[in-house]
Parts: sequence; structure tokens; C-alpha cells
Amino acid sequence: KYGLILQVTNELVNDAAFDLSAMIAEKMGAEVAVKHGAVAGTAVAAAAGSYTVAGTFIPTYAELVGLQYSVKQQYRNAPKAGFLTTDTNLGTILGITSSSLPIFQPGGNGGVDRLLGKPVYTTGGIADFGSNARGILFGDLASINTVIVGGVNIEASREFAWDYDLVSYKCTIRGATDLVQSSAVKFLKSAA
Repeated sequence: KYGLILQVTNELVNDAAFDLSAMIAEKMGAEVAVKHGAVAGTAVAAAAGSYTVAGTFIPTYAELVGLQYSVKQQYRNAPKAGFLTTDTNLGTILGITSSSLPIFQPGGNGGVDRLLGKPVYTTGGIADFGSNARGILFGDLASINTVIVGGVNIEASREFAWDYDLVSYKCTIRGATDLVQSSAVKFLKSAA
């Protein structure tokens, strides 16, 4: 279960010349998605198989290719096969080259970034590169399933922060994410 509270002044609620409820729903939805993504990334990294490499904290081109090909062909070539990592790790990967050619291709114009020809996405809940860290995952990302129970609930209260003349909005969502087939996704793990 994930939740958060957003408070706005009574004056803003009463005098807003724009769709305040749409803005609140958008902001709260984005924040809940970030919270869920952090938890989901941790759950997937814990369930995924591993591809262990010797001692480096920053992956090499060969290690990333090894990770990609350690996943069975049926998952490696699946329509939703791709990489999952953090923004920090992706920044590290940007400098890796193969025979002086970069292995990362930016999506540009709204396209998806690619790593070794496959889509690469970033999320929370995955460790930054380091000793025994699960810093990057590869596989059939369609094997990661999320279930939302009861939808998204948004409630308002004028009483919660009455003494501060604030209106409080509470957003809650119940859900879970798991990796359905552990062999469909593997993470790169340093042996050090």
C-alpha cells in the first residue's frame, strides 16, 4: 500500500482559476508512481537470476553483452526485452564503448533510449553499481507484473489541517509487483 498527503491553502481551493483537482491528481499520481517504482525495482531485483562477473564495479562492454546473452533466447528476443537500471548507472554506462563506437543510443524525439540495440529504462529500487550490487537487469520485462487492487483513491479533508487553514488531499493505492518467471530476467552482479 502506498500513500501520500498533499496540502493546499484554502484560498487556492476557493480562488483557483484552473482545474485544481486535475493538477492535484496528476501530481499525486506521479509521486505514487515513483514510490511504487522504488518498491517494484527492489522486488524484481530480488527475484531475478544473476550473471556474475569478476570484480569490476563498472560494467564493461563484454560484461553487458554477457548479461544479455545469459538470458535464454526466448526471453532475450521477446518483444518487450530490455534493460532496467538507475539514472546514475545509465550515466556511467553512457561512456562505455565497443571499438570506439558507443553502445548507448539516445532515443531522441520521444523515442526510447537503447543499449546494445534493446530498450533501456530507469527506475528506483535498483542499486547503484558497487560491490555485490544488482545495478542493471536485462530480460523480458513483460515478465514483471503489477497488480493494482481497488484503483487509486483520492480523498479530501478540510478538518485534518484546519488550524493551518489547509485542505489536505490523501492518495492511496494498493498494489504489488513481482517477477513471474525468474529465468526471464537476470541482473549483473559483481563478484567482488
